[in-house]
Amino acid sequence: MDALVQQYLDQYGVSDATRHFLNKPKKMFIGGAWLEGSDNSTANVIEPSTGGVLTQIPIGSIGDLDLAVAAARSQF
Repeated sequence: MDALVQQYLDQYGVSDATRHFLNKPKKMFIGGAWLEGSDNSTANVIEPSTGGVLTQIPIGSIGDLDLAVAAARSQF
């Protein structure tokens, strides 16, 4: 999270719990488990009113997609 977004969150009184969530690493939910992306690539999530970086999320690879599809198929 960049300083511009932090200032914005301060201005609007965003809770410490929300800030903690935004600062912790994000994972993908696949097959009932929270997993990191297999190649550790991430994408920035932009806060639209400031244009600043709010948090980062994993970018799934083809392998991650295959794993998610296999997990979904096993549920049917």
